[in-house]
Amino acid sequence: MQDWAQIRYLHASEGLSMRAIATRLGISRDTVSRTIKSESPPRYQRVSGPSAFDEFEPWCGHCWRGSR
Repeated sequence: MQDWAQIRYLHASEGLSMRAIATRLGISRDTVSRTIKSESPPRYQRVSGPSAFDEFEPWCGHCWRGSR
């Protein structure tokens, strides 16, 4: 997120070109371009996958209902 803010600052406040920012920070011009176009900083989003419990859930539900 710090890189995102720095890239946006260099472009907006100091008026540096995308090429100059990429050279100064040692990153790709494509990265600079995507950052300048983005509305907000990047976020980590994890895709939820199957749980280790999924296999046993039906059995636990059966035992839970049977114990009442």
